[in-house]
Amino acid sequence: ASAIHLYEGLGFRFHSHLNQWLLPARTRSGALEPPPGYQRSLSNRRLADWLLQKTWLEQAYPIQTRWYLNLDFPALSPWAWLNPAYWETLLQLRHYCLRSPSALEGVLILQSTTGKADRLWLACPSGHLEDEIAQSLVKSFLTTKWSGKQLTLEFPRERAELGLKLAGFQF
Repeated sequence: ASAIHLYEGLGFRFHSHLNQWLLPARTRSGALEPPPGYQRSLSNRRLADWLLQKTWLEQAYPIQTRWYLNLDFPALSPWAWLNPAYWETLLQLRHYCLRSPSALEGVLILQSTTGKADRLWLACPSGHLEDEIAQSLVKSFLTTKWSGKQLTLEFPRERAELGLKLAGFQF
């Protein structure tokens, strides 16, 4: 509280809170069977997904709060391969999409690192289905794509908190 007061006294304005989520390293168990009637699937990103993914990323990680992040957001574009400056970064990124039969519901980006933990970036719509989408997307990733290495994820406070907790993350 005193640090916030100090910054406000210097003219800074509050913009938003981010939660830092952690999933400890562990050995991945076999894939979970989806419940009967489950209609979502995990797939690779398609070129047509980018505009919606970009919109969701900008809502979750506004420019005012991502200045310190260890990821250059233009590198997430499907056209980033055209810029040699991004080639090394692109080798560390994988995009996983959660789809229903009719729509893209969310995107999870895995940023592999040489450090203790890999990073995840979540892009999904805000609203009443956010927890369900976040939980489904993360659990699908954990059961089919996760190496077992510790994971970190930052996401706006009060967004998808229940879904991320139910997927096994803690903050």
